Amino acid sequence: MDKRVSVIIEEGANLLEKAGVVNGRSEATLLLRYIKKWQLHQLLMNMQEAMPQEETEEFLKLVQVRKTGYPLQYITGIQEFMGLAFEVNPHVLIPRYDTEVLVEAALKKNLPPKARVVDVGTGSGAIAISLAKFKPQWEIYAVDISGEALEIAKKNSRKHDVRVIFLQGDLLEPIKNARIKPDLIISNPPYIPSGEIADLMREVQFEPYLALEGGKDGLDVYRRLIPQAYSCLDRQGCLALETGYAQGKAVRELCKSEGFQQVEIIKDYQNHDRVVTGVK
Repeated sequence: MDKRVSVIIEEGANLLEKAGVVNGRSEATLLLRYIKKWQLHQLLMNMQEAMPQEETEEFLKLVQVRKTGYPLQYITGIQEFMGLAFEVNPHVLIPRYDTEVLVEAALKKNLPPKARVVDVGTGSGAIAISLAKFKPQWEIYAVDISGEALEIAKKNSRKHDVRVIFLQGDLLEPIKNARIKPDLIISNPPYIPSGEIADLMREVQFEPYLALEGGKDGLDVYRRLIPQAYSCLDRQGCLALETGYAQGKAVRELCKSEGFQQVEIIKDYQNHDRVVTGVK
């Protein structure tokens, strides 16, 4: 006998919570909506409807996958960022809400009307595409060393109907080779210290190592990127970098030692250091 939608959600929620998933009911609901391709209002209207056995089995299979710690976003293939839905898969880091602080900081900068902007390590393209959506007059470049990541970013760019120029390469090398002088360089680089990755949430273990690992103290990429940025930026150009919650002061000093002026630390919504900005 087919069970009601409400009962199936409850069963899924119990399985997830027993496996240590904190928001078991919320995630079970999202998985069921994913199976049914329902918006929230459709779910609410059909909670007492019977769910076909084959859909129930498909739902329970996804619950078993989620129980292993495999991220919900990789199962559904979607993560929201800056009010936009981005396609994600295991080739890209899952965009975090903390990174919205970085995008908001960039949007507040007093840049030329047709500013040239470079997103370094674009991953899913969340930063570059969000900027392009809010500032369509900007000329935006997105760089990543991973060809697989760039394919996802290009799909997201087409989905949101924005113009972003994608380049493959290591940090700012493609920008230097193209002799582009940006007005803004923005990046959420890998900043997790190597020895801490194994202790992160199990969900994070499924994300690309290259997008997480920042060397012994988490600052390796900053030590390479900041001098490159200073060299590449146009006069009065800005740099905006996301950091780990305990790295703001260290990254600020790296920027200052390279010659950046007006270097400031911006807090996130939990009052942790999250973004460092500076001006050439």
